[in-house]
Amino acid sequence: MKNQAFRSIGSGLGRSALLGATMLAGLAAVSAPAFAQEDTAGDDEVIVITGSRIARQDYVADSPLVSVTGDQVVANADITIDTYLNTLPQVNPAGTTTSNNPGNGGQANVDLRGFGANRNIVLIDGRRAMPSSAGLTVDLNTIPAALIDRIEVATGGAGAVYGADAVAGAVNVILQDDFEGVDFRATYENSTEYWDAQEYGVSLVIGGNIDDGRGNAVIAFDRSVREGMIKSQRPFAEQATATTSFFPAGSLLFGAANRPTEASIDAVFASYGVDPANVSVGNRFGFNLDGTLFSAGIFNHPSDVENFRYDIDGNVNQNIFPDAYSYNFDFVNLLTLPMERDSFMARADYDLDNGVNIFGNIAWAHYTSASALAPTPIPTVQTRAPGENSTIQAVSALVEPGRTVSSQLIIPVTNPFIPTDLAAILASRTGDDPNLVGSGALEPFLMRQRTLSAGLRQSNFENTVTSYTFGAEGPIGSSGWTWHAYVSRGDTEIDRNQQGNIDTDRLQILLEAADGGDSICAGGFNPFGRQPLSAECIDYLEVSSTASTEFSQT
Repeated sequence: MKNQAFRSIGSGLGRSALLGATMLAGLAAVSAPAFAQEDTAGDDEVIVITGSRIARQDYVADSPLVSVTGDQVVANADITIDTYLNTLPQVNPAGTTTSNNPGNGGQANVDLRGFGANRNIVLIDGRRAMPSSAGLTVDLNTIPAALIDRIEVATGGAGAVYGADAVAGAVNVILQDDFEGVDFRATYENSTEYWDAQEYGVSLVIGGNIDDGRGNAVIAFDRSVREGMIKSQRPFAEQATATTSFFPAGSLLFGAANRPTEASIDAVFASYGVDPANVSVGNRFGFNLDGTLFSAGIFNHPSDVENFRYDIDGNVNQNIFPDAYSYNFDFVNLLTLPMERDSFMARADYDLDNGVNIFGNIAWAHYTSASALAPTPIPTVQTRAPGENSTIQAVSALVEPGRTVSSQLIIPVTNPFIPTDLAAILASRTGDDPNLVGSGALEPFLMRQRTLSAGLRQSNFENTVTSYTFGAEGPIGSSGWTWHAYVSRGDTEIDRNQQGNIDTDRLQILLEAADGGDSICAGGFNPFGRQPLSAECIDYLEVSSTASTEFSQT
């Protein structure tokens, strides 16, 4: 925790002091800037000068600052605070509930000016909030919206007060300190056109004054649920805006070191009724379910997709087809992340006879969320020869000692699933790839795959954030100076379970087996086309991982 002295504003002189955890002082009778509102009640205007504790700073601050009320934040029945904040011009809405790749673990972050969510500080009543990730970002899901009085967003000068983690600015969430009564809210929201992406929210706030208004206590409960939505549910998002060389139909690009002849390619495609002039040995090829090859074409090039025999379905990126073929990975990606959240907060303060105010705040939030990506592109690692010391993840006896192969499956020419047409093309090779064992027609070849049968790569998150804050503040005699001190403690636990990844070592074992892996798992692994995998092979290949992160802040 950084302890920061205040900075004076206007034309007055300032001094600073630090006591205990934090002491922040202000000047009385300081002349305000020319644009501040005049005090018509007396000759002196009192301004409390402490980082983000100025009452309505947008009236007096030198830095760019906007203040929004709690009613504005909840007016649209949004279940997360970031939904409203993302409408402000100071905020970059990239890392939000729609951030699936890369994911933010279902958090609701605020990103000022696009510097990153860990480059702006989030405060609760001017005090640092408990981070909710190892990147020290604060999840706004942990703050009950019903308790918010206002939110102040400063985008300049905050780094001088709070340090480098506030270089993009500060977001100060100010909670109600005089709530009386009962506030119950139930909200429901969905897409009126499609009746999906539903959101439910229930909140209860109970509070009241103590001892004729000398104190106040309030408790708040919140329960929120957001339904996930995949991109194929919206026409504007269902087609990928980028391409990939990992096809579910297999992806083969012959390297220059041991490339087959152009004549062998021409002969095979001529047998399909394709003009040989439309296909080149340098094209990328995929495989139809009947074992025939198709040319993936080249985008913005005379060479279009040839001999493609699948339906033009969600697996095909129709933004570029038939000019070129690419897998449409966005079709099954998430557009809105699902979430389920429960939170609780209790706070109280009391004024003593000597003018000292004591306060405390306890908060707890627990929520689950998920992110999911298209089926695994395999492999995305390097492969080495066995017996070598290396951190490279996959091993194959088909790699020459001292060499590596990047992001490619290595397939021996003895693989029983090799289609007849591909075998004829491979037989025309006469070169030598120095990374692979063998040469010419007997040398292994390289390709890529994307296994649809293993399903999505899904990450499930379970987060629990707890924080406690206790402190006091009051005047220093009759000088007009004030002091403020507090201590806070927070704990965060993040559990993540990821499913759907493929063990490349085991996959390489199946590919190199004489029977294609059928003796290891039923049916083995056929990389040529959108071939289904047996449940036994999915269990053999799929990798699930669990990670737990815990950290504390005092």
